[in-house]
Order: sequence, then C-alpha cells, then structure tokens
Amino acid sequence: MIRTRTVDPVAWSKGFLAGAQGNPTPCPYPASTPEAWAWFSGAIEGTAKWLGHGYSLGSLTPTQVQEYARQ
Repeated sequence: MIRTRTVDPVAWSKGFLAGAQGNPTPCPYPASTPEAWAWFSGAIEGTAKWLGHGYSLGSLTPTQVQEYARQ
C-alpha cells in the first residue's frame, strides 16, 4: 500500500524559499508538527535548487510558491 501525505503548502513554500537562499533560517514551527515536517521538506528542495541540483515543486507552480510564502 502506498501512503501519501498532504503537506501544508504555506509551510512548505516558506521552507523552500528559505532553503533556496542557501542559509535557511531555523524552522519557525514547533518540532514534530505537520507544519515543521512540511517546512523541512520544502527547505530540502530549496537547498537542492540553491546547490544547482534537481529539485521539485511538487504540484505547485513557482507563482504559487511565492504567493503561499507571503501568507
């Protein structure tokens, strides 16, 4: 059975943009929460972008990432 998880797009986008800056800020969400998981997931993808590696925005567009991160 494949399990899927829906992540918070706002937290993920904020993590992605933090990682894409190359020096992510500390996670602003309480540890072990779904929001923290989403933030770290986004930060990993953003860091990959910053390092020039392949990365994924999942089902989001670059515009959506920017819009969610402003929330």
